[in-house]
Amino acid sequence: MDPDTLYERWRQSRSQFEPATNFADEIVQSISSVESVEPQVAGRTRLPSALRAAVCAAAVVAVVAHVVELLTLFSATPLAN
Repeated sequence: MDPDTLYERWRQSRSQFEPATNFADEIVQSISSVESVEPQVAGRTRLPSALRAAVCAAAVVAVVAHVVELLTLFSATPLAN
């Protein structure tokens, strides 16, 4: 039996299930509960601007240090052709 026929048989057997009658209501309720909590959480976890700038500056310094280290690795290696 070819793979397409097997897949179609599997898809048909999986699609015979009906969702619960209150499925959509539960989804809407869960989304609305998340939306009501999200602004409170976002306000508490936001970092101050100075701290964010310091973290970004440290990341830039780390990247530059790694690039310099990589370039010195290649420049210190003698090329033997």
